[in-house]
Amino acid sequence: MRRLITWTLVALALAATLWIAFAERALPVEVAAVEAGSLVVTLNEEGTTRVRERHRVLAPLDGMLHRIGLDPGDAIIARTTPIATVEPLAPGLLDDRSIAIAEARVGAVHAGLERAEERAQAAKRLLRSAEEDLTRQKAAGAAVSIQNVANAEREVLFREAEVSVAQADIDVATHELKEARAALLRARPHSELAGEDEAVAPPARQLLTVRAPVNGKVLRVLRESAGPVRIGEPLVEVGDTSQLEIVADYLTSEAVRIQPGMHAIIDGWGGDYPLSARVRRIEPAATTKISSLGIEEQRVNVVLDLIRGEQADAPLGDGFRVQVQVVIWAGDDLVLVPESALFKTQAGWSVFRVSGGRAAKCAVTLGHRDGRVAEIVTGLAQDDVVVVYPSDRLSDGAKVKPRDDAQH
Repeated sequence: MRRLITWTLVALALAATLWIAFAERALPVEVAAVEAGSLVVTLNEEGTTRVRERHRVLAPLDGMLHRIGLDPGDAIIARTTPIATVEPLAPGLLDDRSIAIAEARVGAVHAGLERAEERAQAAKRLLRSAEEDLTRQKAAGAAVSIQNVANAEREVLFREAEVSVAQADIDVATHELKEARAALLRARPHSELAGEDEAVAPPARQLLTVRAPVNGKVLRVLRESAGPVRIGEPLVEVGDTSQLEIVADYLTSEAVRIQPGMHAIIDGWGGDYPLSARVRRIEPAATTKISSLGIEEQRVNVVLDLIRGEQADAPLGDGFRVQVQVVIWAGDDLVLVPESALFKTQAGWSVFRVSGGRAAKCAVTLGHRDGRVAEIVTGLAQDDVVVVYPSDRLSDGAKVKPRDDAQH
């Protein structure tokens, strides 16, 4: 009897050993629940801010430039703040040919002044038309969309800038005409021009002061020191820093998915909150650039405007770095799964759904993706549990257990 009990215990021990050796072990896996939520799909790229209308003040004539006392960031007032002072060079003796050239220059500059005045008048008419359109849009109230009113406001700002530029062209042409007449009068003091403009009648040289073409700030001083200067040499760059735009260069394959009017999120500018912007235009021409990996890429600039009021709260300036996220699609109440749970098969996309302690291979139909989660159109339901980061050891029907349980 004792021997029977002993052999029975040995048999049971052997059976237990064999069961432990050959029994299927549960594979520890990481799992995540399928959730319902919102999804925003964006195209992200690095961008920079820039002044929407920037102006370079050029030397109006050959002469001696006095030292420019402005510094970057100094405020300027259109047609008031002196930018630079140039002392014209003393003219040499003029022969008949030079006198003829001087007379021709007077005529050419005078014609240029007339064209500048005509452009200024046209710009003022367009500004009045834009202001009237804005007034009509606002008067229409709820019958007009907010976007239409915003477009009308931008048109007014654009036309105001055109008027300022046209007036600056008139000022430059006026100074050039005075200088051309003065050069001719020095050679021909008894010219009929002597009575046309008292400012150029005296043969003595006069200082020419170039004033700010627009309201705004000094962006860069391109020539600080005094000395000889040639006509057309850049002196100072100015612009209105309250009118900023954002430029981001996207791959052309991404830019074709972006449309004017799309909402964008501006982040990474240094503040504690994101800014809002809207796509204004996608430039029509792309450029070839070399990536950091040495790959040729075709890229195109996407230009965005900050939503009115956002820029006033953000101390941004010209050339600031930002992160641009253009929203190309958004949805609510979607079935979402981590993208790390997806794997590709010959038939399409699949996941391993965990049910009853086993992993079942499940084909799914994907919707939109943002690089973190994916929309599931068919194949899964809310509160299903799926395996994330599935390994090659995992197969359909395999016994699994959450990794947290395995650690305990």
